[in-house]
Amino acid sequence: MKKLKTLIYSAGLIAILSACSNDNEALNIKNNNKALTFDSNIVPTQTRVTDNKFDKDDAIGVFTYDLENSALKSNAKHLFNDTDNKFIPTSGSEITIDGKGEKINITAYYPYQESTADIYNIDLSTTPVDLLYANKIEVADEANPKLVFGHKLACINLKMIIKADDKNEIKDFTDLVLSKTEGIKTSASLNLNSGVLTLGEESKSYNLELKKNEENKEASVDFLILPGQKINDIKLSFTLNGDVYEWIPELKDKKTDVVENTRYTFTASFFKKDNSIVVEPGVDENPITSWDVNEGKDSELSPKEETPEPEASLKVDPSELDFEPAVSSKNITVTASEGLVWNVAVEGNNPWLTAVKEEGSVKVNVEENTTADLRTANLIFSGEGFKDNVIVKVTQDKGAVIPEPIEQVIFEDHFDLVTSKSTALSTYTKLLRDNGQLDNHPNFSYNSTGEGKIDVRTAENKSIWFPAANDKNLHMENVNVQGYSKLSISFDLVCQNADKVKASSLSVKVGDKDLDTLEDIMLDGGSDYKTFNLEIGDVDTDEITISFSVGTTPVGIRMDNIILKGFK
Repeated sequence: MKKLKTLIYSAGLIAILSACSNDNEALNIKNNNKALTFDSNIVPTQTRVTDNKFDKDDAIGVFTYDLENSALKSNAKHLFNDTDNKFIPTSGSEITIDGKGEKINITAYYPYQESTADIYNIDLSTTPVDLLYANKIEVADEANPKLVFGHKLACINLKMIIKADDKNEIKDFTDLVLSKTEGIKTSASLNLNSGVLTLGEESKSYNLELKKNEENKEASVDFLILPGQKINDIKLSFTLNGDVYEWIPELKDKKTDVVENTRYTFTASFFKKDNSIVVEPGVDENPITSWDVNEGKDSELSPKEETPEPEASLKVDPSELDFEPAVSSKNITVTASEGLVWNVAVEGNNPWLTAVKEEGSVKVNVEENTTADLRTANLIFSGEGFKDNVIVKVTQDKGAVIPEPIEQVIFEDHFDLVTSKSTALSTYTKLLRDNGQLDNHPNFSYNSTGEGKIDVRTAENKSIWFPAANDKNLHMENVNVQGYSKLSISFDLVCQNADKVKASSLSVKVGDKDLDTLEDIMLDGGSDYKTFNLEIGDVDTDEITISFSVGTTPVGIRMDNIILKGFK
């Protein structure tokens, strides 16, 4: 015999198990710890199995619960034994009772699936199975409780005939094709404890079989549907000899919710005269099965008229965008005609502007404008079959222009103001201030530390004098460098007599930072000054102190033309 199958797609061939009550009743069974077996409730002419009985090794899953609804046995697999006409447990699936009048609840389902969970997932798009469920035992036999199954799904039977009319241009269904299905929910889940079926949201492609008789004079479509959806959301489209017929089920009782264990029957007659096409309702003459039957409402269906495709259109809002110089984003709302696939692109080479297509809109992004120029560009909206592109002008204001920094003199001293042979540093500082040379350096002063007395002299082009004593330190304190970067300093050196002192004998610091060592060369004498340059770099204070230090030297050293520079 053939195994128990999924729904047979042919009117009048759907065989079922009888419907049953949905009450979940407790059994009072004394079994003395022997494994239970189950009788099946098979009613002649009303079963969906071969020869009105289950086939050998047909499998069901059985669940048992105590009266507190706690699981005792989950998904116990039982196979049908055609010799004893009973479901027998497989190894490890035995259900036993302690023999003391223990009460339990029993549920079962078909077809069996390999899972310990009490949720049965349904996907009609891949496996349209006629799911059966038993949640009541009608006969409380001590060893062989009887399981009564009912349909948890519903089904539709649509029978199609050719109207008997001499004027009917339709002669047969040879070229009849089921071209499209719409609105059929395909996913759900069944709680195997409570028997509650929950409808999912998915409506995947559902491949239905169109059957025709040998003469191609009749056709039918039979398919399972999930309870809980609206029956009038379903639509089937047929094509015949180039004409399109659309069918939407309606019920005579005007109800719309699909109910489990119900077979919905419809008959449609096809008629065409002088290029006018009518699908007329007919009468279902199939005998009522054990499904609850709900007959479809009489209706007439006209063919779908060919209408010209609407002209593609696309609207954008706003049609212009203005941006400030800063980085920012704005949205454009896009309204397109149905079916129009549209795109957006930035015209030309404008890397500062990007357009990102989103659902029903475009996000427009601009980078910061640091130039002195107003920036403009166009967004081009286009689409297949769209005559004229839509253009959106994008404008961004010019940015604040920041000039490139240039190198400038921050402080310089050529000692031109000194008039006496020897002038103390404090006196010379006051002389500079009185003559406006320190207006940009309000806190500046020359100071010295160490054994040697450093002063300003008129000899040899006027300069600062470092005597030949030990530990001579000249400090230029509180030089104002606010706003400057990349500082550097230059100065001229000469010694009292040539080839007596190396330039590297003098070291320079800015704050606590030692600058690079001067060249290891001998200084000239008299007025033959050599110029030296040192990089200071960036500083993190508004005022700095520059220190020049010389140890013991055989002769004195003169310094002239101190120049401090920076970029601003």
